[in-house]
Amino acid sequence: MNTLPSCVYLTLVCLAIPIFSACDKKVEGESIAVYKVTSSGASHESAGKLVSALAVEERILEKGDFIDGNGKIFILDSQTHLAIPTGKVGKEKNDEDGQVVVAEALDLEALLNIKTFDRNKAQETFLTALKEAALVPASGDVRVRNNSLTIIDDEGTIVSETNINTRVDFDVKLGQYLLEGPGAKVSASFSPSGMVTQLKHANRSLSEGQKVSLVNGDKARERCLDLYRQSALQDDYKKIDVSTRLYYFAPALSIEKVHTVIPYYECSGNAVVGDQKVSLLQLSIPAIDDEKYIPRLSLEAAVKGSTVMAMAEISGGSAPYQIRWSSPSIGSKQGNNKLEYKIMRRAREMQETLSLEVVDSNGVYVQANHVIMFDENNLPSLLDSSATRVAGVRDYGTENSVFDQFGGLEQGFKDQMNADSVIRRFSWRGLAAWEQDFKEPEDSSWIDNTDITFFVGHGNVGYFVFEDNSHDDSYLDNNDATGDWGDKDLEWLALYSCQVLGRGTDGQEPFRNWKQEFDGLHLLLGFHTNAAVRNAFSGAFASNMVDSNMTVLQAWFEAIDDHQPNDRVGIVMGVLRASDNVWNYNDHFHGKGSVGPDIRGSDIGLGWYATGP
Repeated sequence: MNTLPSCVYLTLVCLAIPIFSACDKKVEGESIAVYKVTSSGASHESAGKLVSALAVEERILEKGDFIDGNGKIFILDSQTHLAIPTGKVGKEKNDEDGQVVVAEALDLEALLNIKTFDRNKAQETFLTALKEAALVPASGDVRVRNNSLTIIDDEGTIVSETNINTRVDFDVKLGQYLLEGPGAKVSASFSPSGMVTQLKHANRSLSEGQKVSLVNGDKARERCLDLYRQSALQDDYKKIDVSTRLYYFAPALSIEKVHTVIPYYECSGNAVVGDQKVSLLQLSIPAIDDEKYIPRLSLEAAVKGSTVMAMAEISGGSAPYQIRWSSPSIGSKQGNNKLEYKIMRRAREMQETLSLEVVDSNGVYVQANHVIMFDENNLPSLLDSSATRVAGVRDYGTENSVFDQFGGLEQGFKDQMNADSVIRRFSWRGLAAWEQDFKEPEDSSWIDNTDITFFVGHGNVGYFVFEDNSHDDSYLDNNDATGDWGDKDLEWLALYSCQVLGRGTDGQEPFRNWKQEFDGLHLLLGFHTNAAVRNAFSGAFASNMVDSNMTVLQAWFEAIDDHQPNDRVGIVMGVLRASDNVWNYNDHFHGKGSVGPDIRGSDIGLGWYATGP
């Protein structure tokens, strides 16, 4: 069996994909504390006091499920959270899938008259309630902000920009550093009338523990740079600039055996691909190397004909481990430390990436990648093919365009959609993810042959990129898919990429960048800011849509809220029908609530976008 070199690059995370090199020596000198968990979550008594002290509608409290078994408090009133004045127009003819559609129209005059709940009053109300319930985090800062809805005309001129709620966030800290992650979320959102429409409290009590050696900033930047180079084919990045930020990561409260919280560096990278500057998805790497806290993983793989044989060795961290394998050929599957499978390919690509993902009992996630080179004499068969659309069928697709990292970022989305019996049309990764799948005429067989497609990849304002450059020029900009999206089937397109729906340095409005792509597409979802690599994000987004009564917009913003740093901003955009301002703001996924009509061609009037969470 062919073995990997003795220096194996590993990926480690508390559900955030931290990564480090097993060959680096420890950096002696500056130290940093790890923190011990002394208690986790809120008690039922404290949760009761918190909701009693806040203005939460009685019909929400009657459900009695605002705290789960892990002590996470969560309320989201899908009827009022981020609600916009909207009038029912009525049922219209079925869409292309035979689904009943319900037309709702924006009340623009009422929108302009919204007066949000006073920021100071919102902060005072929430902090007072936290104190009464003894749930104020030990240390941190309070931020108050507003979600907004912006209406844009065809020339990119703002028609209106309206704050629609008031949100209070508690940025939890350990010493001088932020504590981030789904296990450190404390927030409340208030409607214009002052009612709480969303409430979240997920936090642990922590005490300072052992001091351990800190990886210094220069070494951290070197590791970040190495990892970004692995996420592209050789020499694809002409230039990479990397910066780092130190923070602590808090795994979800559902990981019950978390006993220690450790520090990480966030890696932020910008690269030049061709002539384009690309903002790279943000990685996290451990800020310590101590094997007491960080698992070690090595992966060996060999190819015989079209058969791959792989084996892993795992040590350190906190056993037992959960093991998951993934590649373009097999998708993702749970297993043990050995794997054997047949290579499958899409076209003429001659390699793929095999990923092994391990989660230890402390919530530390470990990933190792190995590039599998295909045997030209034993070429594998086609992995996926487009399927003829069938009326009434709910379907999805995924594309992950990053070559050698982030293999698990779309897997949670697939798992949740599969569990809800949503049909998978395709799932392309690495070199099998092609730009042409998003453009006419090929998109009618791929993304526009689904109700929803989830994309993972690097990007920047107005475009996102692909590692494959043999099926177009490897980046899709806002002029590439004019009138393409939604003219067959596509309702919702989610882009897990940095800044693609952001505002350019010239101040150009996000909707103006993407208006010409709408031709039946209901909602385009993405990020105004950078996006952090968090494996749980896509599964949370899908679960929010299919396992709750959240709208697609609410589902996207809630996934950002739980699985992104507090300063990240998402955007959801769409169009208004010119004749009557009908829109798709309140769309649910098919079978989960009302869905609006397709708005195409000359029927498209103004555009809009909302920010969140």
